[in-house]
Amino acid sequence: MRIDFPHAVTESSPATPSEESVEMESRLVSAFEIFVHDDRYSVPTLHLVPAAYESAARRLAEVLLLTSSHHLGVELWRDGEQLLALGACADRRRSTNGSDPLRLASAG
Repeated sequence: MRIDFPHAVTESSPATPSEESVEMESRLVSAFEIFVHDDRYSVPTLHLVPAAYESAARRLAEVLLLTSSHHLGVELWRDGEQLLALGACADRRRSTNGSDPLRLASAG
């Protein structure tokens, strides 16, 4: 899914853009899904993340994994494609390659 956020703050755009900079710095921002597998819950927590760059979404996924010892793994998805699996999810990805994250949670 592609969502246009013409006023999104990116690494190179100001927080309060002028009309000219909005026109020049408008970018398509992708909607990423990050599933956090937490040992306190039976299903992963979904975080919807708008980001101009996949690298920014990957970094956020890494940060989410490290923010709590309860976070066992994270998965980063966009448009139905798994882009990244970290922690316990990395092992599951190798054995199930491309499976739905909610089905993974109920199976494990």
